[in-house]
Amino acid sequence: MTEETRKQLIKVVGKKVEEARIALRQGREETRKRIEAMEKAKEITQDDRYGMQEDLDELVGEFNKRIEAMGSEKEAQIATV
Repeated sequence: MTEETRKQLIKVVGKKVEEARIALRQGREETRKRIEAMEKAKEITQDDRYGMQEDLDELVGEFNKRIEAMGSEKEAQIATV
């Protein structure tokens, strides 16, 4: 693989990582809206809502770290001659 090809592949990996982050954020926002709707419908309490949102934020944070680690690992693999 040429150096130019490696650089292009690394850019592609970066774009895929960003797309994954965007999809994760969109999923988080959809889930937040569902949680808020559940509270408005009196299916859950306000305390439950806050707890669920905290759990959601933790999960999203974990997955963001995984996405970043996978992207960095793949970029290192591509950059290795």
